[in-house]
Amino acid sequence: LIRINVASGKADSLRERPGGPIGVSSDGKFIAFAKPSELLIYNAANGNLADDLRIPPNVTVLAWSRKSSTELTAIEEIIPSSVQIVSLADGRLRSITPVDSSSIGATVYSPDGRTVAFSSHRDGGRLMLVGSDGSHLHALNKAGITSELGISWSPTGRHIAYREESPLAIHVVDVQSGRDREIVPNARFAPNDPFAWPFAWRADGQAVRYFGPVLPGRGAKHEVREISLDGKDRLLTTVATEGLGKANFINDTLVEITGPREIRGISLVHGTVRTLYSGPVRNFLGGHVSVSSDGAWIGFSADEGGDNEVPRIVSLKTGESRRIPYPIGGEILHVMFVPNGRDLILSACPTCNAGYEKWEVIQVPMNGDPPRVLTAPESKLGNFGVPSISPDGRSVVFEADHSYSTRIVKLTLPKQ
Repeated sequence: LIRINVASGKADSLRERPGGPIGVSSDGKFIAFAKPSELLIYNAANGNLADDLRIPPNVTVLAWSRKSSTELTAIEEIIPSSVQIVSLADGRLRSITPVDSSSIGATVYSPDGRTVAFSSHRDGGRLMLVGSDGSHLHALNKAGITSELGISWSPTGRHIAYREESPLAIHVVDVQSGRDREIVPNARFAPNDPFAWPFAWRADGQAVRYFGPVLPGRGAKHEVREISLDGKDRLLTTVATEGLGKANFINDTLVEITGPREIRGISLVHGTVRTLYSGPVRNFLGGHVSVSSDGAWIGFSADEGGDNEVPRIVSLKTGESRRIPYPIGGEILHVMFVPNGRDLILSACPTCNAGYEKWEVIQVPMNGDPPRVLTAPESKLGNFGVPSISPDGRSVVFEADHSYSTRIVKLTLPKQ
């Protein structure tokens, strides 16, 4: 354990013993040093153990409180786990999360912006709802839910479709009654990478569109199907599996990335196919195409080689393509439109190409003004997480990694 004077550069050894993450209290008086099933607190001045502080067993440090040098946020390593506030004055634990915070994912705003749905993997997995102000947290059901692209609100807000993880299937749950139904069983679902095979509601909220199994025979193709809430299942179209990358449903069009240099759209109404964009595009690790709130533009990450990816938008009406200035660099996973028509929200990893993985939520003005990193150092975006923008464009919610736990973070978008 090394202490370095920032002004002089002088370094001295405080302690030589193995352990885990180090956290320094906000006033600089104490250093927390984690070992398996043990938390050690040292005085920063002399390196001696702070014997006067009481530390509960089986606790690993996450972060010091900003208000007090004798409180820290920790995770109690028992099953089920929970995030706790630990008072070092008396050793008492206070829970601040009533759900398993070690596995929160798929955080999605409701259509009216009043509720957030998310998955928690406690007790085999649960679909949770919480008010956008943090109130009325409750479980809607019990099921195994994926943490990526796994939850979709119906346009009316009455139902939620979600992907069950094992066995792979699609369910629909009534938000008011809690009634849960499996509408697409495992046998009819594409048994492949869930990053690539999405599902989505039809615009009227009465049916769910999804990828079906691969059809047998030469020239393998996937079925693209639609099932209504009353159980009527029908074939919409088929798509060739060869070269098929990420795909998602936008309005009545299936948009697919067919390689490193093409995005095409397949009409689910007429079956026609047209090229939407030709050029470099990200086609791995969850990269996908999004659409603006008015349905006029699509956005995606363009892989230009080297160490940089940039956001790009394309007009669905005229085909105009715009490269959005983005000097930060690194990897971009998702490009999303803010309803104000002026900004983009990115989930991006500026440091990934340097070998350090830290995902951020970044606001990027489309007029070329400097981008703004919204995530705080202690609330980075969960790996491959997807931020959800409120319908009014004023805030964004996402699952944030914090050492051994995840939290749901709500950010108010600053005005550019």
